[in-house]
Amino acid sequence: MTPPLNLIPETIYSGGQAVGRRIFPEKISYDDQYSVDRRTIWVEALITPAVEGVPVYFRIWDIDDPSSNSIIDPNGSAGGDNWGGCTLEEVVYTNSEGYARACLTVSMRPGDNYRASASLFSDKLEAMNPAEAIDPALFDDFYIKTTPQYLVVWRKIHVEHDVMGEPDRVPAPMEYFGTLNGTVRLAEQVGYYTYVADIGVDWRPTHSDWLPNDQLAGALFTDTNRPTVTNKPVIFNGTAYLALEPGLTDMVYGDPYQINTDDVDPGSSTVLPSINVLAYAFSRAYVRVVLNELPPEWSNEQIPFRRNLLLDQSRLPETRDNVTKYIRQFRDSPVNYLYWCTYVVAAYEGDITQDNDPNGEIHVLGNTVRNVLREKPSFAAIYQESIREYSAQVWPETLAHEVGHSFGLTPSTDDEDAGYIMYEYADITSPATIFSPESVVEIRSEMEPW
Repeated sequence: MTPPLNLIPETIYSGGQAVGRRIFPEKISYDDQYSVDRRTIWVEALITPAVEGVPVYFRIWDIDDPSSNSIIDPNGSAGGDNWGGCTLEEVVYTNSEGYARACLTVSMRPGDNYRASASLFSDKLEAMNPAEAIDPALFDDFYIKTTPQYLVVWRKIHVEHDVMGEPDRVPAPMEYFGTLNGTVRLAEQVGYYTYVADIGVDWRPTHSDWLPNDQLAGALFTDTNRPTVTNKPVIFNGTAYLALEPGLTDMVYGDPYQINTDDVDPGSSTVLPSINVLAYAFSRAYVRVVLNELPPEWSNEQIPFRRNLLLDQSRLPETRDNVTKYIRQFRDSPVNYLYWCTYVVAAYEGDITQDNDPNGEIHVLGNTVRNVLREKPSFAAIYQESIREYSAQVWPETLAHEVGHSFGLTPSTDDEDAGYIMYEYADITSPATIFSPESVVEIRSEMEPW
């Protein structure tokens, strides 16, 4: 049946004694072949003196949820508030040692909790009411015994996590940070844009994995000889030119220019933030965050660096990777109801229209793509540079927010949800560390990651 149960977290200890036990009913590994058995556990009764063949009657109770929040536990202390079903053998005969062992099959919903009662008299057991099972200390009947500890369902969420490798620097700088200097070769208007060609920096691709389009989009362009061309946003850059707003054709050959971007060179690979907030928030929904139980080769891969992960493929050349096409290919973990996994990449920046370049633009700290039809797995990207510009304080919160999206949790713009992780606007003065009661209910009742 199941492996030995662990004691519940210390916060549920009472007087130094554990008051309950937890069960993880899912697969114990992604390739576990015995997942059905993980939902089952013995409920054991002993009669003394030992007599073989005596019928023992069992009953399972859906006891009250310990939460005091009316959204999580709307029926107060009544019990009967689990989200999933369970089964328990109703009558079992004792063996030669006097033991009767009934098989209990629990639900898969985190937070569902149970107690079991046993009796030699079926009529006594049938007359027992749920309130009497909530606290066995208040109901000590000679004919009925109830388990002193409750059993609670927990689930695990396995986090596969990758980072982006160091920006490409050989044979020439392929990624640009800080201030760039160049010399105008040509400035002419074609259609809407003013195109500026350059001889100081070579934007022409030198090998196939360099996709230069839009690396400098949002940076600020200044022709130091032309006051009318100061701090003009770069709309996009192609393989050998920049595109600026129209009407800037008074630049001439030989004009020196500067391109200023406040993006910081990551120096090495990107970094995954602390999981402390993620782990704490999900623990309140009876879900344990796990980093180290997937095959080691699935996590900490260094995927090739991309400065921006774009949302809209249609406005770019076919060779340009968008966030869905690029990130999803690196996920190794499975999608399985019996083994929850999610995939997170520590990326650099999101879409060029949402990376705060230039300053004042929409500032998106992460994205999650979740396919509601489930034919493709979800993934999340958190944007290290965008978070740095906003506030490093919200880095762990952003990770929890995006993993929440992988469960299908809905973001909120309602100010009443400020202070909760799924609120859309991160607070740099007091980052959120918990899910709202509504989000907890979603995780426990119906949502799952894929």
